[in-house]
Amino acid sequence: MSKKEILERRKYPRLFAYHLAKYSLNAPIKDEKPIIASVSDISAGGARLRLSRSLPVSSIIQLSINFPQLPQPLVSLAKVVWTRKLKSSGIYESGLQFVDIEDAGRQKIAARIEAIKKAIVVILAVLFLYSPCSFADVLPPAMMAKDAAIYAALRDVEMNRALQQAEALQQAETITSESQESIWSTIAASTHPFLRMDMTYNDNIYKTADSVEYDYIGTITPALRFMLGPGKPPNFSTDKTYIFMDLGADIIRYTVNGMKRQNPYGKLAAQIGDRDYKLFLDYSFKQKTGPVSEIETDTPGLVDWKDFNAGITCEAIFNHIGFDIGYVRNIKDYSNEGDYKSENTYREQYGELTAFFIPPSAPKTRFLMEFDYGYNTYYKSSTTADDCLFRKGWVGVKNQITKKISGLAKFGYQTRDYKGVKDRNSFVTDIKLDYKQSQVNSFLVNIRTGGEESTYRNQQYDNGYYGDLDFRHYFGADKKLRFDIGFDYRHQNYTTGRVDTTLGGGASLRCDVRKWFNMTLKYTYVRKESNQLDAGYVNNICDLGAELVF
Repeated sequence: MSKKEILERRKYPRLFAYHLAKYSLNAPIKDEKPIIASVSDISAGGARLRLSRSLPVSSIIQLSINFPQLPQPLVSLAKVVWTRKLKSSGIYESGLQFVDIEDAGRQKIAARIEAIKKAIVVILAVLFLYSPCSFADVLPPAMMAKDAAIYAALRDVEMNRALQQAEALQQAETITSESQESIWSTIAASTHPFLRMDMTYNDNIYKTADSVEYDYIGTITPALRFMLGPGKPPNFSTDKTYIFMDLGADIIRYTVNGMKRQNPYGKLAAQIGDRDYKLFLDYSFKQKTGPVSEIETDTPGLVDWKDFNAGITCEAIFNHIGFDIGYVRNIKDYSNEGDYKSENTYREQYGELTAFFIPPSAPKTRFLMEFDYGYNTYYKSSTTADDCLFRKGWVGVKNQITKKISGLAKFGYQTRDYKGVKDRNSFVTDIKLDYKQSQVNSFLVNIRTGGEESTYRNQQYDNGYYGDLDFRHYFGADKKLRFDIGFDYRHQNYTTGRVDTTLGGGASLRCDVRKWFNMTLKYTYVRKESNQLDAGYVNNICDLGAELVF
């Protein structure tokens, strides 16, 4: 490679991405059957190509790249500047220099890369200036390194498999648009800087019946989202491999009371496998903040806690019989020593086994049996009387009833064995119904009954009834304006004799001003009544938000 070629190659900034490409050695793509490859980075001056064979240096190829940020494929002659073989996967890489790319295409690529770079700089600057926490606080260094290694290994395996599939399909002369889409879905990657800003008016921040205090709460949420696979966060395909990572922080300020917090969060989700064999991984961490009143503490203010959630599930389907095996671990950690809620630090972990049957005449229906087994512990408490072992058995059906109606109905029985003397058993139900009346109207109903576990040590539920009704409507053919309204009802009986009834509702209006920018106006009303005098309250919340996704 000459010095001139090196300088030309570094002249333009690069965007690391993984997309499908087609190339031809000796003739235009439309005249000769193209060969499938993939692009691992691209700039306005060239690209790095991953493929299953070696390309001669200085050769000229006809190249077509489906670059997601451009409406049409990018087509250009390209010169092979260098070629090497990757020992880890056995595939080849070639550095290409665009020879006759149109100026409009080059400018669009350069403009898109520059916009992403600026967005990343702005978000990282906000995190650095306003948050005392780094991303290392969100995920431990060892876990971050492990996740990076897993991602790199998975990327190479999936890319190699995609190239092998494409080669086999070409030899059989059966490459169709559907098979090309599946390859795209396997290796496409994208990075999305994200920024959300909210201004909220809350007329009862402490949720009390008396001594009501209001506040204006400003929240800024900068984040960086990464997606490997089909779709765009947070919308995923359920039948294809993907990896999703979201890192950010909520920067919160209470204007009237002068309270403020910087709460980092992180999320990692992945699905590996196809329709019959899947592995689901999920890990999330979030630092949270909530106001507390004089009823709960001697000094009103903010209390902090951390939520950790992790889960792994394996699914296998053999003909019409399937199994899910999973493990879930949830922790709510009130870590401040001496805080009144420190003894409520709570850990739940359980395993779940589900067997289901898919009728041949109704492939979108699942008849299922589920069994959960686990335990809850308050491991910072001075007593173990509230720790319990629980078992829950379900039977039910999950079904796409019609093209417009889908639903889930589960009925079960649960037992909770406490180390104290208050063992409890109860029947439980969970019914969900989603009705998409048309392209612009949809309804969602959710009804649940039975005992649940409170994360407050001295406020355990005996049984309860819960219901939700939501409606969504889109305005206009382009669906840029969306209206949501919902109502919810809660009736909870506690083992202490306390009875709470909560009625709530809310409405929101969202406008997608651009593909990358939307605004939301939201109102929420909550009214809670209780036979415990200091537990009831009325709360009105208004929120105006703006969201940018690059």
